[in-house]
Amino acid sequence: MAKRPSSEPAGAQGQGKKPRREPAKEVEEDSEEEEEDEELQLTIDVDGRVASLGGPLPNYSFRSFPQLLPVGDQSAKAALATLVGDCEKAFTARATAKGASYSRGETFWVPAGAAPESLSAIERLALAIFHLHVPKGDSSGCSYDASRSGAEWWTQVIETEDDIGWHWDRDYGLEADEGLRLHPHIATVTYLSEGGAPTIVLEAVEPPEGDGGGATRPLAVERGHLSWPQVGKHISFDGRWLHAAPADLASPVGQWAKCWQEACDIPGERVAQP
Repeated sequence: MAKRPSSEPAGAQGQGKKPRREPAKEVEEDSEEEEEDEELQLTIDVDGRVASLGGPLPNYSFRSFPQLLPVGDQSAKAALATLVGDCEKAFTARATAKGASYSRGETFWVPAGAAPESLSAIERLALAIFHLHVPKGDSSGCSYDASRSGAEWWTQVIETEDDIGWHWDRDYGLEADEGLRLHPHIATVTYLSEGGAPTIVLEAVEPPEGDGGGATRPLAVERGHLSWPQVGKHISFDGRWLHAAPADLASPVGQWAKCWQEACDIPGERVAQP
């Protein structure tokens, strides 16, 4: 998900940039060399997600954690200031270039099996959020391959009058190469300020394959959810759902809206074949 919709400021990707999937190529041989390329194979479940290895699935419903991050004492405030600084450094949004469909920026990737001591503060929190939503190790935990699972994250440090437009989180590179719209299992937002627009989440799922022409089609929306920014608050929801933060609804509190968004990927059956 290295690209964002044109109306959405691009985000940041944690422990290094997320590897880009290369399109499959035919093996070419000549007298000098032989090149071998890998072809990515995906097992998709009935709901259009990358299939897990079995066992319990994450909770895909909309959930709100009003104070996931402590904000009361001095040590909590110091930790929050560190996270805000990390957000500002990781924010790479750039305006959409003329004629382009997507705004520019990078996202970051934290592997599920990363050692916390090797990570920065914001990466450690991204990893902790992954494990919050994708628990492992007991009878209620999810089954996944930690070497190929993890969290893609990016930050938003924007003025309160700025929009985060309607969009789905998805692998835009895969869509461009294969025409397949693939979403993360879980999408999240964690707020580090009280300024800015509320997050609106609509339980609307787009078709798994694009029509190639950008045609507008009506969407079935079962229900919607609204979350106002609050320092330390965290929300999670199905990674296939449509969401935005419309500036028309922004709170006048504060000059900047600071938060980060995260997508939890658990591609248990995502394998490369020679």
